[in-house]
Order: sequence, then C-alpha cells, then structure tokens
Amino acid sequence: MAVLAGNSGETCYSKYGAMALKSRACHEMALRIVLHSLDLRANCYQRFVVPLLSISADFYVRVFVRVFTGQAKVKASASKQALVFQCVGCGAFHLQRLGKASGAPGGRVKFSAACGPPVTPECEHCGQRHQLGGPIWAEPIHDLDFVGRVLEAVSTNPSRFHTSERIRGVLSVITEELPDVPLYYTLDQLSSTIHCNTPSLLQLRSALLHAGFRVSLSHACKNAVKTDAPASALWDIMRCWEKECPVKRERLSETSPAFHILSVEP
Repeated sequence: MAVLAGNSGETCYSKYGAMALKSRACHEMALRIVLHSLDLRANCYQRFVVPLLSISADFYVRVFVRVFTGQAKVKASASKQALVFQCVGCGAFHLQRLGKASGAPGGRVKFSAACGPPVTPECEHCGQRHQLGGPIWAEPIHDLDFVGRVLEAVSTNPSRFHTSERIRGVLSVITEELPDVPLYYTLDQLSSTIHCNTPSLLQLRSALLHAGFRVSLSHACKNAVKTDAPASALWDIMRCWEKECPVKRERLSETSPAFHILSVEP
C-alpha cells in the first residue's frame, strides 16, 4: 500500500505501470491503479476486465473483477484510463482520458486520441503548478447489481461470517457511492488549505446539494466528499463558509494558496 499510496511513484510505475500521487484520495487512487494494471495486462491477450467490487480497507486493497475475451471490446480500453492532473497547492484535480470513444453511423464505435490538457499551466484557483499521475482506471469500480446481491446474501445469513456487520456496513456505503465520479476531496484538506475551521460533513453536503450537484461519501475514507461539482464550486462554498468564521488575512503569505483563493469574492 505504501507504494500505491504515492510514497515512491517510480516504484509504483515499475510494478503497476502508473505513477501514484500523494493525495488525500490515495486509497481510491490505489484501487484505480490496480484496476488499470489488470486491464493493461489483460489487453495483451485480447482480454479486458470488468470490476465487480473494489475495496480499500485498513491497510490493503482488494479487487474482484471478471475477465472477458473480445478483440473489439479491447479497443475501448484506452478510453477507460485517465491521467490525473493534481494541483500541488490546493489539491484540485482534473482527469484527462487517454483515448476517446464516440458513436459513428451504423451503430459503430469510433476510437481516436483524446484532446487536452484539461488544465492551464498554473492552477486557476491558487496559481500553483500541477503534478501528473496515472494512468488510472476512470470508469466505475463497482458493479452495483453484484454488490446488491452480495449484500442480500450476507444480510439473509448474518451468522455465516464473524465480520458480517462490517461487511454489511462497507457494502451499504458502496451502494450509495457516486459510480461515475472518480476520486474525492476530504473535509480537512479543503479547510486546511485556506486555514479555516472545518465545517461539518452535513453542512458541506447540504451546500453542494442546494447548488444542484450530486454528492456522496466514500467507503475508502471517512471524511471524503465525492461530488460531480467542479473545484471552482467547492472553493466558492468554502469562501462562503470562511465568511462565517473569518481567517486573519494578515497572517497569510501572498504566495500561499489560501491568499489566492480567499482574494476572490464568492
């Protein structure tokens, strides 16, 4: 896990074919790196993987996948992987797909190279540079039908496993996770970046829902915020929160991410 969580990116590349980044979402990133590695190895033999369940718990990751054979479907694999651009200052991240799959006449699928990058040289929120990680698996990491069946099997026979309570807890959180949103932010990361008090998870989730975005928890981290809101919306909400409990501006360095983010009016 130390290698997958970003402690030595070059070792991670030699073992899994992807660069791991040090980030708050490192546990989910570890799962996605393993899935990318499995798919890459399977592709060499005209096969591809479909994740059924991917779990990060304690200090290990465990993935359950099905392997299928199909030369035509293997071509879609490049569009399932993505590079991650992560700001070193505020931690905002953007995903860049490696390939593009688009519909063509006659129900065919056309594959092409993706266009990018999705970021400017400096972060639009805090002016710092970006780190590049990945490629990682960018598609859903769970099959919710499968998870539902496992949850039902465990619930109907709770005495079968000593840890059935925990299994049910983890699987229940997984069923509520946003399937199409890779990675997440954490509450302490957002508040420590601008040096303010930490809002409650409920407050931040309510603010995102009222702004019209989807939001969920993550099984991989207890104070994670998984949302389809762009980083600009998240920082806007944090600026409004900072108005409730102001930060002493004179203590902030003019080059710090906090100074850049808070100098913009919400």
